[in-house]
Formats: sequence, structure tokens, C-alpha cells
Amino acid sequence: MRLKHCEIICRIIVAAAMIVLVVLTALCIGGCAHNTGAFMLGQSFKAGFDSQNAIPSITYIDGFMATDISRENSGWELEIDATTGISVGKDGTVKGIKKIKRFVGPQFNGYLVELAKENPELAKAYFEAIKGFWGSNPRK
Repeated sequence: MRLKHCEIICRIIVAAAMIVLVVLTALCIGGCAHNTGAFMLGQSFKAGFDSQNAIPSITYIDGFMATDISRENSGWELEIDATTGISVGKDGTVKGIKKIKRFVGPQFNGYLVELAKENPELAKAYFEAIKGFWGSNPRK
């Protein structure tokens, strides 16, 4: 009887561990990494891989940093006060940034390219439909 009780507990622990593993895996590989942006102001260290030089890197940052991972038809508009620059008050408020604006226009993928090859009229109709959603110029 005691052996069966231990066996049931072990199976529950293994099942719970598998569920946690699946959830963590889904969180790590799921989602879209396109058109993400982040701003940081202050002091920090950033560790990563410098793909341009193919070496690991550690960077010390003291100030303003903008990170952008974007695809086509996207951009930033950042306006900083030229006389004061960027600063942080004692209460944590950021001063000197007049405007931060992000633009993301229509995004295209391989499916639309394949559709254009197989059915150009349908691809054109799709493009016209999303153009109406995004507008003629997404930066307006």
C-alpha cells in the first residue's frame, strides 16, 4: 500500500514538472519579436552577443538607451529638448523628452508573396484592404 502511495506522488510530481517545462518552453519560444521597442534611462549593464563582430559583449550604460527590433515600414520620432537634454528628477520623473512616437505600417510575410504568385488579384485586394486600415502613410 505504501509503495502505491509513493508511486502516485512520484507520477504527480513528474506530471507537474512536465507541465511547468511545457509552459516555460512556450513562454520562451512563443510570440513575435518583430516591432518591439524599449527605452531605458539610468545606469545598467547589458550582456549579449555582438553579431557584427561575432563576440560576446558586456556594455555599461549610463543615460538614455532605445532598443528597437523592427521590420519594414516602421520607425521612430524622438524629440529631445536641445537646451536641457535628458535628465531624471529626484522623484524619478524624466525631463527633457518632448516627444516619443513609434510608427508601424503594413507588415508583409512570405504568405502574401506566395499569394501574389498564385492569385495576384486576391493579393491586390488584400493589400488594398490593409492599406485602408493603415492609411496611405502610417506616419501621419
